[in-house]
Amino acid sequence: MRVVMPAIIDQTGRQFNVDEADGVNRRDTGARVPQTTRNGTQEAGMQDRGALLRHYRESREALLAAIHGLTDAQLTDPSIDGWSVKDHLAHVALWDDLRASEVTRISAGHASAWRITDEQAEAYNAIAYPARRELSLAQVRWELQTSRARLVDAIAAATPQGLDPSRYGETGLRSDHEAEHTGWIKRWRGERGF
Repeated sequence: MRVVMPAIIDQTGRQFNVDEADGVNRRDTGARVPQTTRNGTQEAGMQDRGALLRHYRESREALLAAIHGLTDAQLTDPSIDGWSVKDHLAHVALWDDLRASEVTRISAGHASAWRITDEQAEAYNAIAYPARRELSLAQVRWELQTSRARLVDAIAAATPQGLDPSRYGETGLRSDHEAEHTGWIKRWRGERGF
């Protein structure tokens, strides 16, 4: 049974009905964000809020399908180039948290705090991986769920500037990062016969 939360209204006056299970807008997924600000100036290249929410919902559904049916032992086996599936999930959750904070920050009128190069992102990953590696599987599942909820909540509440991809650094507003990890997990499952 799907429970629908009451509507929320974002800073632009748009109303969204948010699904309690995953925080994803169900009723307004095709709506477009106004292309003009309150003072009448044109916003450049804004992302369509509904399409963005749909992208993140679909990428999460694909990831969850890729791990469906794996045992705890399989999820924690570090045999995907030295990482476990759990490590991949913790990594995806970390970047969801970062992206959610960026959407909130930029929507509040501030600059991106994560305008980093690919090399800097790799260095960040190198620090974050060992820090999160010892998290329990239960916590990683929680991190994955709550970080995505924060991201979709931030997108649902984003201002027009928060939906402008030009304001983001390497973290980006719309990312295919999760799909990369999903692909690696699927490849690993195929190789292992899971």
